[in-house]
Amino acid sequence: MLFGLAILLAASVFARGSQDTAGARPAQDFIYAYEAEPAGFDPCLNTAHASIRIHKQIFSTLLWQDGNLDLHPDIAERWTEGPGNTYIFNLRRGVKFHNGRELKAADVVYSYQRMKDPNIGSVARSYFAKVDKVEAVDDYTVRFTLSGPDATFLNYTSSVYAAIVPREVVEQYGDLNNNPIGTGPFKFKERIPGNRVVLEKNPDYFIPGEPKLDTLTFVIMTDESARLNALRTGAVHLAFLPASNLPLVRGNRDIVVKDFLTADYDYLGFNLTEAPFNDVRVRQAISLLIDRQELIGTTYDGNAEITGPVPVAMKKYAIDVKNNEFYKSDVNRARALLAAAGYPNGFDMKITAGITKLTTDNAQIIVSQLAKANIKAEIVMMETAQYVAAWRQRTHQTMSGLNGGGADPDRSIGLFFESTSATNVWGYKNDRIDQLVAAGRLETNEARRYTIYKEAQEIILQDLPNLFFQSPKTFYFMRPNVDGFTAETYYYDYFKGVSLK
Repeated sequence: MLFGLAILLAASVFARGSQDTAGARPAQDFIYAYEAEPAGFDPCLNTAHASIRIHKQIFSTLLWQDGNLDLHPDIAERWTEGPGNTYIFNLRRGVKFHNGRELKAADVVYSYQRMKDPNIGSVARSYFAKVDKVEAVDDYTVRFTLSGPDATFLNYTSSVYAAIVPREVVEQYGDLNNNPIGTGPFKFKERIPGNRVVLEKNPDYFIPGEPKLDTLTFVIMTDESARLNALRTGAVHLAFLPASNLPLVRGNRDIVVKDFLTADYDYLGFNLTEAPFNDVRVRQAISLLIDRQELIGTTYDGNAEITGPVPVAMKKYAIDVKNNEFYKSDVNRARALLAAAGYPNGFDMKITAGITKLTTDNAQIIVSQLAKANIKAEIVMMETAQYVAAWRQRTHQTMSGLNGGGADPDRSIGLFFESTSATNVWGYKNDRIDQLVAAGRLETNEARRYTIYKEAQEIILQDLPNLFFQSPKTFYFMRPNVDGFTAETYYYDYFKGVSLK
């Protein structure tokens, strides 16, 4: 890592000194320091934030969604809803993949067929369960036929998991994890594991004048102090850091902080196919042993809000969980539930962790909290790829993690807790939840949708296949010469419009 930092320091000095002869424009070589190794870059397969931050720069979707959840053209320049639950997307002409080939309607058809293929295991498969048919009407027109009304469909076409990909590249390599080819503003250049991922400007990007940056380098620095020091020296332009670093930069004019309340949440997930976690009383007891305020105060220095399955940032669909009976720390009741479940003396368990430092910090606090009822928890640390594999293959007992709540309540409920969802890695099945998920996807009236998802959240907060902790604020620490970087709840980590002054 020291060698990598030295390279970046040299690059930064070069960047700051490399200007055109008039001195009007600094080199547009942007360096972003963040905390975790990406598992891979195939948008169909990877849900880890460390991967998403990168592959969302490389790929494009039919539509994109802004911070207000409004939809805009991306690859599709316009769209219309037709009779019989059909949608027509008219594609931009001249959009090129990074290998130089023009994107056509057949690529959209292939990409959605790939997402829906149960053998692929795409995280987007459940998003498009109602899509019966995708057809190329001509080279620049795609028709989707749905089996019935779906209130979520258009929103999900903007998901980072619904990227349009080139068939020939997938077939050549098997997937896009190491050879990502998309149509996004940046092209993949190189990856040095444990050190950095380098993207370069896509000169054929379909939005004129974008991107403004020539290169975008993601340098992996697992140590917080290393990220902050690199920012202070100007070796990096942007760093993802927790709130505990705020006092360290107060009064520093060379560092600007932007923050927002995320739609993410920390959780502890259970493998419901294993005892004792298949007993709801055990899960409820563990929830009663968790002091969520301690997690917020210790892990996030108070910069987070307690949340339920639908993150609190999604105000119109989130329910108030602060007075929920299983959110109140109650060791005596927890002991009684454990005794009723046959564990009066507690038990041993393992918590899989390691995807981010913050979720590992949560796990360490949870270990001490569970000890109050003689539950002996051991943390199993994993590298990112191992963690993702354990998540996918359900080889964990419990898992400390971070989920993205998305921009529609269906993601929060259906994606993670519908019995048939590819990302329901907990073994959770509740027929009423399946019914509510199906109803929520059909219902377009906002008030009635709220009622549906309110009931779903109340059921999940009784069954507790996951324990939900807090939605944290995200803090971006950046140099003052960064221009145009946006940080909003539903629009962040994008580098269109960003430049160096």
